[in-house]
Amino acid sequence: MKNFLIDGLKESASYTRLLKNIKEELSPMMVYGVISESMGQLVYGLSRHTGRQLIFLSYEERRARNVYEDMVNLGGKNAYLFPKKELMFYNIDAHSNEEDNKRLEVLSKLAVGQNIVVCTSIEAIFDKIISKKKSKDMIRLIKLGQDLDLDDLLEFFILAGYERVAMVEAIGQFSLR
Repeated sequence: MKNFLIDGLKESASYTRLLKNIKEELSPMMVYGVISESMGQLVYGLSRHTGRQLIFLSYEERRARNVYEDMVNLGGKNAYLFPKKELMFYNIDAHSNEEDNKRLEVLSKLAVGQNIVVCTSIEAIFDKIISKKKSKDMIRLIKLGQDLDLDDLLEFFILAGYERVAMVEAIGQFSLR
């Protein structure tokens, strides 16, 4: 199916050379000389024309977020933002896990090999993350009708970083009923 937003890119010699290099797995690659307003279109085109996992790495979070938003607006349903961790300079009672959940979603999709485009910054990739082995060890499959040891399950949730609350209101929480 024709896509007038990105098919014109294939008429550029440098773009076709870039596609060829990606196909031949010559990496890492750096692209320069593209104006900021066109970067989302370029990354979206590469994603559609290669069908591979891609990472757009920017020198700053704001630029990565802009490229991500451009891709989403172009129809890139496989685009994900990998944000940097929030810095906490003091103890607070209320903390949102939204950014952590976004990071975990991206990492889990990459781990299982889904065809996604990750838009991120240098600052975000230098944050310490869980190892792939530990991540796989923290997966527990629970089937309908399966008998479970309640104490083991509670311990697993706590070790996995879930928060025990009276009433579940957000991702990352659990309650015992």
